[in-house]
Amino acid sequence: MPTLRTRFMVALAVAVTAASTIVAQPSFVWSLHLGGRTFDDARALAVSPQNDLRLAGLFRDSILIGTESILGLGNYDVFTARISRTGNLLMFGALGGLYEDDIQSLVVDKDGNTYLSMRFSTEAVIGGSVVSGLGEESGDDIALVKVNRQGGVAWTKVFGSIDDDEGASYLACDSVGNVYLGGSFRSTAQFGTRQIVSKGRGDGFVAKINGTTGNVIWAKSCGGINEDFVSGLAVTPNGDRVYACGVFAGVAQWDFDELQSVDSRNDFFIMAYSADGANQWLKRAGFPGDDNQITCAVDRKGDMILTGAARSPMTFDGRGLNVNGENASDLLFARFGRNGDIKTLKAFGHIFEETGYSITTDTRNNIYIGGRYDSLSYMDETALLSVDGLDGFVLRLEENGEFEWAVSVGGSGDDAVRCVAVDLNNVPYAFGEFEGAITIADKTYESRGVRDLFLAALECGPNTSLRPASNRITICEGGDTTISARAGYPEYVWSVDGAAVSGQTGHRFNLGQLAIGQHRVSVRITEVGGCALSSQEVLVDVVEGMAKPEISRDGNNLTCSIEGATYAWYREGASMNRTTQAITIAGDGLYRVRVTDGSGCSRWSDPILVGTTSVDEGFAGTVRVYPNPTQGSVFVDGITVGTTIAVYDLLGANVLSLTADSETMTIPLSDVQTGLYTLVISNGQSRIMRQVLRR
Repeated sequence: MPTLRTRFMVALAVAVTAASTIVAQPSFVWSLHLGGRTFDDARALAVSPQNDLRLAGLFRDSILIGTESILGLGNYDVFTARISRTGNLLMFGALGGLYEDDIQSLVVDKDGNTYLSMRFSTEAVIGGSVVSGLGEESGDDIALVKVNRQGGVAWTKVFGSIDDDEGASYLACDSVGNVYLGGSFRSTAQFGTRQIVSKGRGDGFVAKINGTTGNVIWAKSCGGINEDFVSGLAVTPNGDRVYACGVFAGVAQWDFDELQSVDSRNDFFIMAYSADGANQWLKRAGFPGDDNQITCAVDRKGDMILTGAARSPMTFDGRGLNVNGENASDLLFARFGRNGDIKTLKAFGHIFEETGYSITTDTRNNIYIGGRYDSLSYMDETALLSVDGLDGFVLRLEENGEFEWAVSVGGSGDDAVRCVAVDLNNVPYAFGEFEGAITIADKTYESRGVRDLFLAALECGPNTSLRPASNRITICEGGDTTISARAGYPEYVWSVDGAAVSGQTGHRFNLGQLAIGQHRVSVRITEVGGCALSSQEVLVDVVEGMAKPEISRDGNNLTCSIEGATYAWYREGASMNRTTQAITIAGDGLYRVRVTDGSGCSRWSDPILVGTTSVDEGFAGTVRVYPNPTQGSVFVDGITVGTTIAVYDLLGANVLSLTADSETMTIPLSDVQTGLYTLVISNGQSRIMRQVLRR
């Protein structure tokens, strides 16, 4: 018998089919399958200056990429790989010891050196050499490894406590030769010649290290009597801000700064250090329960950007955040300025779980987030429906945090995008996990074990979703139905039946210009930076429509030329709530009527101006409006100083009003939507109207 959740999901699927946009988001270009016989984990992904990919994760026993395989040494081992931007395996290797190893992060510096930080116990084989922990029974320690461009190990440094455990750490690097390490430790930990002491069961730490020598420049601890840890680290290119985020509980200290969590439960901390390790600012975020998932990066302008899991009711440094999830998390996005000011704070999602695991930017400072969602998610107006249970996603936001597109990836089991990266050509990549089977573009992969991995490249390009949200539209000849793409991109090229339509360069396309018959309509959109994608084709069936309505005036009455129809009258762009063929004039202004016949066809009349409508033939004869049609501004000349020019849209709403200060005026139409506009030009004694087409 179907469960309540199953019934609910079926109803939601029907609603999504009826209401979502035509999804033509970027598609996956290529993908790789990685996996062994048991459990594998995706942990880190980065792009080198040579534009290849560096990735790392965990495997047990063995792991296979294509035809290449490696064997592990112990329980869980670390694998690293280099992949070309076209999906070819360049390098593949393993690190680890006899016990359970772990890795959370790797970074690549401006010279192409890779830094990775792994947790190991007692001994590990790294680059063909055996690396020992800090004591004979040292527990878990941290190995920071520098790998040069050729793939050789330049140096390995071991940090941690002699008699206690440390977790796998997070990394960041600046452009002046330093690498930064953040994570958790217990007891007394040694970082080179620097020593830090925990205040409780486990504390967080951040350390700055010379990338050339591996020497520790400074190390800072943070925390209280409970388990506290750093879960994200980022640094500005010149190293003047080191950002850290993580989790703390109860009362915790950062040098002389202190935070208190709600009800001693897990909350988030968000902070910045200076280049010399001094606290710059410290913030708390969270909800009354336990907060657990947060990570961070730095954007192109040096701001801190964060993602993770947001629960309701949540506050960030005292600022509330609306969350949609019912007993589940929403996707978090936040931006903090260099001085700790909150610039953006948003949550995306539906009633089920959404979580962000990774965040980065492209060269234009667009934001990319990788994560997972449960069953159904709404990212702005785009609906994501999982194949089964938890699926992964890649989300792109504009620099200001506005939604741009979202892509889902998943299969028969629980899946997630754990890491995202963007190359120098603004191509996004997703590194994640799947169970059972997963389909990516035209490839289906069956897992070799319980949990396998995938790496996939997406197209570089814009959101090409269209509205109305239908693959097929029926319209009436001569009507005013439009189809629209997302606004704000620099170039749109509309095509009908495979041929580009001259002059149609806006984000809207008027379908009323199509002849009777069936047509295929699509648009190719180019974004800033040159990436371009085409939308799906929409089938448009054009059927015979009505004649264009005309309005005549008789004294104080206006009458529509079409009889036996439904009428909607408008004055100055506002509905008059008049539904008869003839109406009484309700004052000066621009009047229009929308007429719908018995077959459902609708059409607008041209506007008629009521008021001071006497036309001085000399005045009308001297006025010129050009160019028409226009893709931007129009010019009005032959007027006098003081002449007023009002611009009205199709509904008769005033969108612009100007007063002439010379005999030629420029009317800026670049920022208005494409369509037909009416210019009402008045010199105080007379008015004339001119219609202009904005393409």
